[in-house]
Amino acid sequence: MVEAQSIKVLSLNDAIKMGVDNSRELKISQSKANAASEKYKEYESSLYPTVKASAGYTRLSAIDPFTFQFPNSKERVTLFPVFLNSYTSQVSAYEPIYTGLRAKYTLQAQHFLDEASKFDVEKDKGEVVFNIVNAYYTVCKIRVSQSLMEDNINEIKQHAKETEDYEKQGLAIKNDVLKIQLQLANAEFNKLDLQNSYDIAVYDLGIMLGMPVGSRIQVDTTNSFSNSVKELKTADDYIKEALTNRTDIKASESRNKASESNLEVAKGVARPQLGIGADFYLSNPNPRIIPPEDIFKATWDAGIYLSYDVSSLYTNKHKVAQAKIQQEITNEASALLMDNIRMEVHQSFTVYKESQQKIELAKTTVVQAEENYRTMKSRYTNHIALLSDLMDANQSLLQAKMNTELFKIEAETAYYKLMKAVGNLTK
Repeated sequence: MVEAQSIKVLSLNDAIKMGVDNSRELKISQSKANAASEKYKEYESSLYPTVKASAGYTRLSAIDPFTFQFPNSKERVTLFPVFLNSYTSQVSAYEPIYTGLRAKYTLQAQHFLDEASKFDVEKDKGEVVFNIVNAYYTVCKIRVSQSLMEDNINEIKQHAKETEDYEKQGLAIKNDVLKIQLQLANAEFNKLDLQNSYDIAVYDLGIMLGMPVGSRIQVDTTNSFSNSVKELKTADDYIKEALTNRTDIKASESRNKASESNLEVAKGVARPQLGIGADFYLSNPNPRIIPPEDIFKATWDAGIYLSYDVSSLYTNKHKVAQAKIQQEITNEASALLMDNIRMEVHQSFTVYKESQQKIELAKTTVVQAEENYRTMKSRYTNHIALLSDLMDANQSLLQAKMNTELFKIEAETAYYKLMKAVGNLTK
């Protein structure tokens, strides 16, 4: 017999930690950052001197050796003997001294792109954390709605029993019983809808947190949200803070610097290149030794090399123009990003302030609805109010209570969204 799976109660902090640890989005983002880091290291290592080694063996076909007969000599002298086995080995080293500053600025560009990828990871982490918060509070909202709906159903059942008793006593008509039974049925339908929404939301949250499919999760609605109003700065203060903290701005700045370096790389193509190199040979026979001998001989060479691509004077201007255009694009993208961040922070700030105002208004509404329901219930019990009046009062009280609790959770979500907009969500 399979044991019933235990229910895991999750606080918001537990959910965030679990979600960040198991996030596939963050793993992909981190892999991209690792790839950028390796690319930077690859180019950095390419600046070291180039060293190559090679060795080979060749079997040659037999030919007649080159001979010469000197005057007054009776025999021909072999000047170039034929050796059928040829062995070669070579070690070469080359170091560029000046590449038109292309090496320097290419390394800078790769460094800035590496930085940008690391900032992207932090930005993606903020997105993941907020998505977890949003999903968690969605479950909380449905769970609170379920609790209130259950209380309301119990309340309606009591009214239904009272109304049935009144009918037996001749104090209520059959239509009143049918009305309250219909209200109870509608409440049960709403309860069923909430349960379906809850199952879907919990399933989605479990997938987001990397939990096994079918895991039973319960959110902690007792400590998941508070009723306290957070002390707020001004919208301008938050905007200034966002422009300083946001990692996507830092990533954009790094990409701007990379585009500036790439422009210098493009300009460097039209500059001369200077390098030094050396080769070491160990061959048998060594072609530099005349006459050749069937032994290994070591020789070497070294030099300094200067090259200049003259055609770059008229072909490279297009590459420079492309690099300038790319720089303009990255600069405009950075400016657009900051405009969007200003709007995002201002909107999030406004929504959070509005959510706090809604909570205060909702609390007042609950007090009024409770008093109205108490009055209608008393009047109905004393047979001086209609059942429809009591049902309306009951529905208004349910809606007021539900609004208050949901506004509290929405306010918490709005605050997290504001912190995400400011760039403080993962701090």
